[in-house]
Amino acid sequence: QDRTPSDISFCAHALGGPDIFEVVDATQDPRFAGNPLVTGDPYVRFYAGAPMLSGEGVVLGTVCVIDTVARPLGLTPLQREGLALLAKAAMARLDDRRTSREQGEAEALSRQALEDSEQRFRTLADTMPQMVWSTLPDGFHDYYNARWYEFTGVPQGSTDGEAWNDIFHPDDQDRAWSVWRHSLETGDPYDIEYRLKHFDGTYRWVLGRALPIRDGDHVIVRWFGTCTDIHEQKMALDEREIISQELSHRIKNIFAVIAGLVGFAARARPEFAPAATDLRQRITALGRAHDFVRPHSAQSRPASRQDSLHGLLQDLFSPYSGANEERIAVSGEMVSIDDRSATPLALLFHELATNATKYGA
Repeated sequence: QDRTPSDISFCAHALGGPDIFEVVDATQDPRFAGNPLVTGDPYVRFYAGAPMLSGEGVVLGTVCVIDTVARPLGLTPLQREGLALLAKAAMARLDDRRTSREQGEAEALSRQALEDSEQRFRTLADTMPQMVWSTLPDGFHDYYNARWYEFTGVPQGSTDGEAWNDIFHPDDQDRAWSVWRHSLETGDPYDIEYRLKHFDGTYRWVLGRALPIRDGDHVIVRWFGTCTDIHEQKMALDEREIISQELSHRIKNIFAVIAGLVGFAARARPEFAPAATDLRQRITALGRAHDFVRPHSAQSRPASRQDSLHGLLQDLFSPYSGANEERIAVSGEMVSIDDRSATPLALLFHELATNATKYGA
C-alpha cells in the first residue's frame, strides 16, 4: 500500500511524544474531522499509535491500530500495555536488523582489510631475496613465497605440511627436524644451517631462521621464517679454515724443527746444554699454546674450550703430571683468552712451572 502523506497522517501526530496517542472519534476531533482518511475511504473513526523509541530516546516510528467505529472509552489498560509492548518488540527487531547490518559491514570491512594486508604481505615476501615461509602454531607449513619455489623447483603446494623435510639433505633431515621440534615445544627461536635441494639437483647450504608470533595472551598463533642461501659464504669459510689449519700445522712443525735444532746444538756443545734445555722447553710451550688456540677441525679440536685460560693451562701443564697422579691443580673462575694473549700467558706460566720444578713450589 502507498505511504500516507505526512500532512494527513495520524501517525505524524503520534511521533510528537513518547506516550501513546489516541483519537477516540475522529469525526469529533477538529484536527481530523476534515481529514480525507476520515471523510473518505477508509473512514477512520478510532486511532491509537505507540511511538517506537530508540535506545537514544529518539522516536523512529509508530505501531498503530485503527478502527472504523469510534471508541469513546479508548483503549483499556491491558490494550495500552499490549500496544506499548508491540512497539518495543518492533523497535527491538529494527535494532537487531541494524546491529546485524552493522556487524556485517564491519566483518566485510575486516575481511577486506585482511585480504589487503595478506596481499601486501605476499607482494612484499615475493620481492625479498630470501625464501619466506609460515606455519600454523603446530608447525604445519601453509605458506611459501615465490622464491622458495624458484629455488627448489617443486610444484606449488607440494611441500605443505611436513613434506618440507624431504627437501633437506638426507644427512641433515633428523637434525633439522629435531631443532624445529624443540622450537615448537619451547617457543625458542629457530636457527640452523642445513643443506637444501636446489632445482638443479645439487644441495646448497642455507641459514634457516624463524620466530613465533604471539597473541595478547602470549599464545603462539603462527611462525614466520626465512631461508637464506649461504652456500658461497659457507664454501669460502671452509676453504679459509683448511688454509688456516694448514698454516697452523706448518707453524707447529717449525716449532718442532727449532726445538730439534736447539737439541742438536746442545749435543755438539755440552756447556750449552742447560740453556738449550730451557730454550727448548720454552719453544715447546709456545708450540703448545699455538696448537691450543689455532683453528681446528671437528676431529682435532681440543676437549677444553679454546677461549679458556683453564683449558690452556691444563694443556700446558700436562708434561708435568705424573703417570698416576695430578701434580698441578688449576682452580678459580673461568677466564676467557684470545689467540693474542695465549703466547705471553704460555711463557709466563711455563716459567712458573719450570721454577717450581727446579726449586720447589
